[in-house]
Amino acid sequence: MGGARNSSEFSYKTPDFGGLSAKLGYIMKADNGGNAKWDLNVIYANGPIAAGLSANKAKGQKVGYALGGKYNFGNFAVAASYSDNHKVRRGFSIGGTANFGAASVTLDLTRDTKNLAGKKYTNGLLEGKYALSKRTFMYAAYLRHDGNNNYGLGVRHNF
Repeated sequence: MGGARNSSEFSYKTPDFGGLSAKLGYIMKADNGGNAKWDLNVIYANGPIAAGLSANKAKGQKVGYALGGKYNFGNFAVAASYSDNHKVRRGFSIGGTANFGAASVTLDLTRDTKNLAGKKYTNGLLEGKYALSKRTFMYAAYLRHDGNNNYGLGVRHNF
């Protein structure tokens, strides 16, 4: 909901109803820079279709939200989203992943329609992965973020 881990977060997640689930969370002000915050998400994921809507609001700020969807064609999936965080960034994204057995290639592009810096960036990610086992893969990635180029190469194991 708020971050990777919030000591003072209270949350409730619904059971999965045929692919539809929701989560509501409240983060105390001590874990959010002195401003309490609520988060809500609704997700539908069933078969080749997935869609989600999230909203959050910190005290003294406007409601931020994101809406996204994905369709899986089998060896190829496409996704798109729109988000509006009012103060920080607003924009949309489109991307896709192609699977070739143990290997996959992902391309994602995002475009700001507004951001805090006053510039409208077009950002992108190009990533290749190769599965070494069910839980381990190696990867190479290029990320263009707000005018900066970033590269990554590594191995990841999920415990």
